[in-house]
Amino acid sequence: MSFRQEMLSSFHLRRTEHVDYTKMPEEEVIPSFLRRLSCDDVMPTSGKIVVLSVDLLVKNAFNALVTNDIRSAPLLLQHLLYYLNYLMKFVGMLIYRFLNLLYYYNFELITGIENKPIIRIKGSESLTQAAKILIQQGVHRLPVQDDSGNAVVFVMTKRRLLQYLQEKLFSKFVESKNVNMPSFFTKTIQELQVGTFEDIAVINEDTKVIDALNLFVSRKVSALPVLDDKGSVIDVFQKFDVFALAKNQTYHDLDIPVKSLDKSYSRDTTGTCTFDETLETVITKFVSNKFHRLVVVDKNYAPAGMISLSDVLKFLVVQPLVKMENASVSRTIPEDSEGAVGGTETEEAEVDVDLSTGVAHMKIGDGNKPDSFDETPPRRLLTTNE
Repeated sequence: MSFRQEMLSSFHLRRTEHVDYTKMPEEEVIPSFLRRLSCDDVMPTSGKIVVLSVDLLVKNAFNALVTNDIRSAPLLLQHLLYYLNYLMKFVGMLIYRFLNLLYYYNFELITGIENKPIIRIKGSESLTQAAKILIQQGVHRLPVQDDSGNAVVFVMTKRRLLQYLQEKLFSKFVESKNVNMPSFFTKTIQELQVGTFEDIAVINEDTKVIDALNLFVSRKVSALPVLDDKGSVIDVFQKFDVFALAKNQTYHDLDIPVKSLDKSYSRDTTGTCTFDETLETVITKFVSNKFHRLVVVDKNYAPAGMISLSDVLKFLVVQPLVKMENASVSRTIPEDSEGAVGGTETEEAEVDVDLSTGVAHMKIGDGNKPDSFDETPPRRLLTTNE
């Protein structure tokens, strides 16, 4: 860490430690903590961003995703690839469009696919704003730009945000004198009703891939519990599992059962929990196991609900934040008068462009210090999955 980074970090700690969270309503503790921090505070000290050219063939683009074990990548105009050290102009984000392409191509409805504009945020903006965008806009990954808007320094995800809260705030509930553990942390998810507990979309092992894709699109879900003949959960079929089609280049073979897909490279990002587990336990499962969602099961291991990272962050941050904003103008969450201070400094990016594949690797930081908030191995540090 550079001298400037140490000074900024020291100032950041002095700026936040004086707050006495015991004097505010417990539901306001987490939003009030996040409002004093900027997106830059969550930025890893080193890593890389995988960037793809818009001129790549779809199959090559998804082979790049599978090869790098990532689920999304920024898209850049081809003529800018030679100038990545000076300018990174975003034209889109390749996130799960493959699923829609497969589904719509199969039914000859490709013209109906919507090309949504990418949503981004400045590094100096508050973490409350980042949380609101992630939840209210329904995005899984939020590119964070420098203040000039010309460079993307890292990608914010829901899991990175929850992990930051766990390490910087939740861990202090017991040891700190100026913050108490909110009572809702010890309540069960059934009491709090965090998650979805009705009309859960499920499949079985013999469900065809095309039918699972249909459910992903029509139900707007990213995971489907797989049941056996007795109705018990035996697996979870996720959007990322369909990337096996890209790996094996079997794009048109959508009538195979989901159990036939190669999941050897797929990371387990779904776990289980029960109704009587507390919110604190559920959060620990999300952070410790890097889960994206939990299937709520009953005593017979039948699916009774689903809890996602979005559900947890909506309960912890967005819902209290909306109430605070609506209560009074004086209770809104503006930036502090001194401005948000970033916790790290990004050096000039080093870019390695493979012109034969159109894939660019941008290294960030000195790469010597591991990041405690990393969600993936160092070789794909900034392209996290959900």
